[in-house]
Amino acid sequence: MKRLENQTLALAGMFQAAVLIDELAVSGSCDATAFSGSFDSLFTFDADSARDVFGQLPCLRSGFTALNDYLGGESTGSSRNIAYYVLSMMKLASVILSDPELSDELFDGLRSIEVRSAEFDLPRASVISKIDGLYQARI
Repeated sequence: MKRLENQTLALAGMFQAAVLIDELAVSGSCDATAFSGSFDSLFTFDADSARDVFGQLPCLRSGFTALNDYLGGESTGSSRNIAYYVLSMMKLASVILSDPELSDELFDGLRSIEVRSAEFDLPRASVISKIDGLYQARI
């Protein structure tokens, strides 16, 4: 059961990221609680389970809702976009995992961002900019 729980939470996390992408693309804003949970998960490196990565389950509410809608056959424009984003993330994850050098570079880059963020007490916008730079440079 533990493996299934981890897989379900990870999938809900991916759906939540896709919901956030869609919200930002459509309205320019997104749910702050969902964003914080997803953002913080980027810097959870030594977790024993997916629950440890995402923290409290209410932080994944929008991800679970989107996953439920998708599995339930909801076919709104937003649901289709979210499914597309999730599939794109899965494809990108496959590419990253098949390239150990790229995977290590991304891991090291995120660790470095985390350290600099803590050392200099960087605002979230600056950290997001650094993550964007890492993504642009490596992917």
